[in-house]
Amino acid sequence: MDRARARVLLAAGMLLVFIGAMVALQWQAGQAAPGGANATPGAVTLGPGDFDYGPQAWRPYTEPFSVDPEAPDTRWYLVLVPLNGTPVGPGPFTGLGDAVAVHYRASSLSGTMAFAVYGVASGEQRGWTNRPTGYGASGYFVTAPALPADDAGDLRAMPTGVPLEVAVFRGADLPAGTATLAFLRNNSGLDALHLTRDLVERKGQVTRTTAPEGTFYVTATGGGWPEQAYLLVAVDRAQPLSFRLTLESRVVPTGGGSGD
Repeated sequence: MDRARARVLLAAGMLLVFIGAMVALQWQAGQAAPGGANATPGAVTLGPGDFDYGPQAWRPYTEPFSVDPEAPDTRWYLVLVPLNGTPVGPGPFTGLGDAVAVHYRASSLSGTMAFAVYGVASGEQRGWTNRPTGYGASGYFVTAPALPADDAGDLRAMPTGVPLEVAVFRGADLPAGTATLAFLRNNSGLDALHLTRDLVERKGQVTRTTAPEGTFYVTATGGGWPEQAYLLVAVDRAQPLSFRLTLESRVVPTGGGSGD
């Protein structure tokens, strides 16, 4: 075997080893990311007293976003809810990916309810969220007629800036917890997570609907894998005592379109 051929075979072997290692690393990341020990029950139900923060016009980021960019002065009541699973973006070698399907069912909703998504990783000063405006914007808004309700009063004030430790709602049978939202710098982690009606459109879109029940998906398109994903739920007014919001979430493959 001449020296040139030996070099070609050595280079080919090293390339195969590299590709194998990358596939293994991506597979391990995909296995570790979707929830695991951090997973929460598949369904939680919120009432009018479960919103922790507000009223305020913004949601957290390095420079806070308007909850609804089309109504920037509207003041909202907010709660953070862990999802039962974590989205994983498709990789360059395996092409695999997972989304989190979220089915919501609201009764006695008053006014507008908004959804956004955050991702965190333990021990890292970085986070992920959906882009609210511009190219690649995504979000989900549900609107209903306004109903009479008692004033919720001033709840806890959410500090501006990051890192930020935020209370999370985990359901009636589990103790409350906290999540740390952290971003390296402005634009860090932005547009890495998305809300979409259809898995064919992984980058998502802004949805405005009056449907009190429906399904959307949380997807990821890169920039690392969060260990835990959280749904931010906001309502633009105090809710009546009869208000209930049930959220059911589960991991689904992203290989096809919407299938629920």
